[in-house]
Amino acid sequence: MTAWMVSNCGTPSKRERYKQILQKAIDIHVYGGCGTYRCARSNENSCMDILQKHYKYYLAFENSLCVDYVTEKAFKTYSFSPSTIPVMRGGTNYSLYFPPGSYLDAKDFKSAYELGKAMNVNKMGNTKLENIFSWTETRSVDLNSERHRSWCSLCERIHRSDNYKRLYSNIKFWLNDNPRSACKSPTDLTR
Repeated sequence: MTAWMVSNCGTPSKRERYKQILQKAIDIHVYGGCGTYRCARSNENSCMDILQKHYKYYLAFENSLCVDYVTEKAFKTYSFSPSTIPVMRGGTNYSLYFPPGSYLDAKDFKSAYELGKAMNVNKMGNTKLENIFSWTETRSVDLNSERHRSWCSLCERIHRSDNYKRLYSNIKFWLNDNPRSACKSPTDLTR
């Protein structure tokens, strides 16, 4: 079974349309303002417990398809629901942020429907997906200190900001108007 926790229902990535196509192949429970299932936003741990106990997949769909744009959606899955497989859809190269083979990337499938069929096949056994948790043999997530380390990483970057600078003379052009713009319109909304 698949879960999606989402409250922004009209997005540039058209993730809501992608979900409709995906839902033709796999059952999806939508939590939050865009769905019928409820989970108190004020108690994030409770939501993650639901995910951990009841769902095999979590849809980590970004609201924009932009290079280097990764929000907390998938990171939370690794930290609080490590037995749930994140299904990513965005404009970035997820292998830069997450262990190889530890997630499904919508870009690896011809369509949302094909992705859904692959997720269903996993119920019966799928070699690619059977090995999806092999990353846990060499890596781990420390649930007790994960949040604290992220602040340390931020602090390190601030003190070494010369290593992390990117300057754009016209951010609007870089984001939208440039032929090689950072953000793209979806092209994967066909069955």
